[in-house]
Amino acid sequence: MAALTEELYFAGHKLFDLQVERLIVLLRVTLAAFALAAFVLSPGQEDPTTTPVVAILSAYTIFGILVALISVAVPARTGWQLPLHLVDTGIIALLLFFLETISSTSFLLYTFLLLGATVRWNWRGALWTAGSLLSFELITALALGTFASDPNALINTSIQGAFILVVGGMFAFFGAARERNQRCLIELAAWPGAAGETTLNHSIPLNAPLAHIARVLQLPRVLALWTLSDEPFLYAALWASGKYRYDRKPATAFGDWITPALTEVTFASLDVTSNEFFSTGSVITHSSPLLSESLQREFQLKSVATAPFTSTHCAGRIFLLDKPNWGDDDLTLIEIVASLMAVELEQYALRLQLADTVAINERNRLARDLHDGVLQDLTAAGLQLKAATAHAGEKAKMIINDVLQLLFEEQRRIRLFLEDQRPSDERLSLSRELQRLVEQNARKWGCQIPYSVSPEDSTIRRKLAQQLDFILAEAIANAVRHGRASRVDVTVKKSAEYMQLWIRDNGHGVEERNGVYGEAELAAENWGPSSLRSRIAELNGSLVLSSSPEGVELRVDLPG
Repeated sequence: MAALTEELYFAGHKLFDLQVERLIVLLRVTLAAFALAAFVLSPGQEDPTTTPVVAILSAYTIFGILVALISVAVPARTGWQLPLHLVDTGIIALLLFFLETISSTSFLLYTFLLLGATVRWNWRGALWTAGSLLSFELITALALGTFASDPNALINTSIQGAFILVVGGMFAFFGAARERNQRCLIELAAWPGAAGETTLNHSIPLNAPLAHIARVLQLPRVLALWTLSDEPFLYAALWASGKYRYDRKPATAFGDWITPALTEVTFASLDVTSNEFFSTGSVITHSSPLLSESLQREFQLKSVATAPFTSTHCAGRIFLLDKPNWGDDDLTLIEIVASLMAVELEQYALRLQLADTVAINERNRLARDLHDGVLQDLTAAGLQLKAATAHAGEKAKMIINDVLQLLFEEQRRIRLFLEDQRPSDERLSLSRELQRLVEQNARKWGCQIPYSVSPEDSTIRRKLAQQLDFILAEAIANAVRHGRASRVDVTVKKSAEYMQLWIRDNGHGVEERNGVYGEAELAAENWGPSSLRSRIAELNGSLVLSSSPEGVELRVDLPG
């Protein structure tokens, strides 16, 4: 009872919709005026049964005109839609009682009444109005003894009742769909957004937005694929049955996600393997697969609705998955979702850009400090050691020269770091750079470091060469200091997009750690070479560590 009272209260105090009320006012006046004209001008107007109908229609026409004038003269406000609807219901029910034996076109009055109720209160209005009309018809017929006096009354009432139920059901379905879309729009507007911070490898946590989409649209799975400008990666975020999965792959991992003809098209398909889809109300069978086969296999795609999104720094698609049926409303909603996702990812890209700007400013400040402080101190220390060799013995000279060599190497590293602050597209020979780095680390750590480069004529950006220097130095230092290795094998394979680096040592491995560990395992257990992990992640690369009693192998993939 309390729920019914609350529903009625909200029905009488709903928000005022000017367009809806204008439509109902226009239909009311038009319907009443035309019906009145039809009865006044009809040849059978001398029939005494038409007298009350004409009187009711006359009063209803005047009522409609007054409501129209009042709605124009008085500022629009809520609170009077329900009383007006009750008046419409009572008058039309009364008209239908008198029109029962006169005109079958009286069913048009039902349609007007149910339409007005539906556009005002959605499915509830349609059901309440249909129930009220049925009750009024039945109560009136019983009160006047119509069933007893007229043998056709029961048939007529049954036909009218069936019509009310059918049309009322149709309007209720329309109202439910309209209300669902309104609810979806309101809930989608409450977009949760991703967390403001990114993880070590710059991954964006989309679990909250994807879970929100799945809950609002009642979907088992939601998938987002996108790329960022100036990055050779494809990012994938999947929400499936309460679990979130994030992945980063080469940009060409799935080839063309969508057949080229549908790249900019929003569409849905109940079975993508059938190559049949619908978009903007038409069903089309395409001559080629809608989605790439590798993408279908990776995410087990079958029933799909998808829309593209593009912004300044990113481009991708959103995929709604596994719904048993799709409609035009779903295409509209997914385009809204795609727009929200584009905004989300654009904000993420701008946060990365801002973080890079802050990092560059900090690195510039650090570069100045190094140049004016540490570099000058190292130069002074080198001069002092060089002067000391004049008074040292042969053995001491050898030790001093080794220390001088280390100082010179550190000075070179710092100068390279300072040069790295200036934009440069210079490319270096990968073989020569690797040879220099290997020889330098072999002298420093006293171990054998065989190396190979494939292809031999590969080149490398100067900035990446500097990062390779730091990565090799840290990996070889760990192998010798912690693994007691006497040999470290270095293999480099270079392609247009990637540089793959293998570093294998003959040490004793990591204690109590045998197996292969990827980024996720290393991060989850918070172990492994943390400095290497951070550096590789900042370069948008990946690290895999294999440990056994025979030693440790590191595989590093870096964008080339």
